[in-house]
Amino acid sequence: MSEFLDLKHFLRQPTVSTRDTVTLSSHRTAMAILPVKTDDDLGDRRPPIRDLRDSFASTSMRAHGVASATAFTTATDWLRKQRPSYLEHLRLTGRTLPDEDVMDPRATPFDPVLRLAAGVAPNFVNQDVLGDWAGEFVLCHNAPDYDARWDDLDGVEGSTGALAGADRAVGGLPGHVVLTTKDLSWDRSNVCALALSEAPEERRRAVDFLLRMREAAMTYARARGWTRLGLYFRFFGCEPVGEEERGIIRLHVVNLARAGPRMRRTAKINLPIDDVIEALGGRRATRRGAVIVVQPPKVGDLPTVEPLTTQNGGQNVQKASEDDEVTVIVKRVVQANKPVKENEVVIPDELQRLYTNAASTENVNMAVRDARRNTASETFGSRSPQSTIFSDVQWLSAYKRVSSPARVHSALDGLFQS
Repeated sequence: MSEFLDLKHFLRQPTVSTRDTVTLSSHRTAMAILPVKTDDDLGDRRPPIRDLRDSFASTSMRAHGVASATAFTTATDWLRKQRPSYLEHLRLTGRTLPDEDVMDPRATPFDPVLRLAAGVAPNFVNQDVLGDWAGEFVLCHNAPDYDARWDDLDGVEGSTGALAGADRAVGGLPGHVVLTTKDLSWDRSNVCALALSEAPEERRRAVDFLLRMREAAMTYARARGWTRLGLYFRFFGCEPVGEEERGIIRLHVVNLARAGPRMRRTAKINLPIDDVIEALGGRRATRRGAVIVVQPPKVGDLPTVEPLTTQNGGQNVQKASEDDEVTVIVKRVVQANKPVKENEVVIPDELQRLYTNAASTENVNMAVRDARRNTASETFGSRSPQSTIFSDVQWLSAYKRVSSPARVHSALDGLFQS
């Protein structure tokens, strides 16, 4: 009983020495009041925060996200003032090799992308699609189960998944891949490290690196036939749980024509590459908030299709399609003026005209209605609509691969059941 009386007496004291230690015990419990040091006592001897990532996660910048040039500048200014510094943080957490400022691919927890870039783990992705950039950059695919969750609307809060779906063709390649560098130096560990130095020559060097990285990503997009491209970084400490980028910079290369619901969910942490270039003093390739439009490559003798334009007060204004993939591929087929070879798929002239602008559900439905009305005309003769319009199974299969299955099926149902 006297022990508890002593505790009450101790708590009533107006001041307590920071060096006092009082230990109280009873027959069942033991309680210790440890020495407490105030900020005045600590002064400049305040112990460093070991995990800088957690420190950033507790700021309002993490809550609001880093997805613009202004937010990137604010976040890097904050990071530059921290002690320990970002480089010291990498050393303290064991992410760099001993006595070297180079990222350690064997550091735990493992960074799978860093291990692929360093050659420690085998990379089965064909690097030839990067062309001449394969000597500096590495293309990586996400895990198959990660890609499969790209359209998971009912996923558990905080679960991970790809930002876009795979190509519509059966067994298509993923619509969200990662591009990284073979340079394992610490200033390539995250996009934030590119802006920590305020020296003009270092910032120019960072901009040059980003320009090369952007061109490598666009080279890959052209090889895949993508037309609407998104290129994003994740700032240090802003990554979703389970997607921490601990060892090396990642550029998320996304086919926006197949974007899934996670694109919207992660909008506040997807930092466009052009915003980083702008923050470092470079020139952006697109306006803020715009997607990167990729000019499709030439395939054989097929001509490259110029974007549709309309006159508006003497100025050319580009018209955006709801599904650029469909528009580009169908127009390339329509405008190919080469001789028909033996056994080549023959598309009826009427279908070529009707499907030139088949980029939306309304246009598809209108096209099949017009075709149905014209089936009895001289253009198609007396054959039935089904045998005339879609008699070529090869053409129908090819079109269904490049268009939305839901749109095609809806159009066919309306044509053959009405």
